Amino acid sequence: MKKYISALKLMSSVFALSLLPACDSYLDVNQNPNNPTQVTPALILANSELGFAFEMAGGDLNLIPGAFMQYYAGAANQLASYDIYDIQGDDMNNTWTFNAYAGFLNSTQDLVNQAAKDPNAKHYQGIGKILLAYQFSVVTDAFGDIPFFQALNRERFNNPTFDKQEDIYPALITMIDEGTRLTQNSGPVSASADLIYGAISAAGAKQAIRSK
Repeated sequence: MKKYISALKLMSSVFALSLLPACDSYLDVNQNPNNPTQVTPALILANSELGFAFEMAGGDLNLIPGAFMQYYAGAANQLASYDIYDIQGDDMNNTWTFNAYAGFLNSTQDLVNQAAKDPNAKHYQGIGKILLAYQFSVVTDAFGDIPFFQALNRERFNNPTFDKQEDIYPALITMIDEGTRLTQNSGPVSASADLIYGAISAAGAKQAIRSK
């Protein structure tokens, strides 16, 4: 009887051990296919352009000046305050913190970094540099002195210093020139990724000239 019980225990242990790999695979639910950790430059470009377009069309950079210029009439909520020129010191926090530095600027810098790793994606890197220069020009136009040279380098600078606007503009011109040269490299750009120009390189080059 004891031998039978010992054999049964041994068989149960072997069976349990055989299930461990299957259990590990079954319980491995920490990989979310809907939240990838790395995506293609084409997807990052579309996300960056969309976030920037939202701020320019529906964010405070548009709503507050639009109310002041009486393009909009406020009846409730934020626009009601803007309509009577009631602006508080923190009314631009969403633009500064969430929409700009944690939003479209961050996405565009990720585009530049990601494309730089792929020799076949230099054109995406160029588009990213042109777009990033344009985005930074809008932010410094709105806020004046801003973090620029140390900004968007989260690994090295958790608290980037503010740079003078007069030093930022020449750096933006250099960034545009670099981006223009990179876009001259041949390579396909997905029309669905470029929400602004539909992957028309000539139009992107014209945007670079307009930004300068």
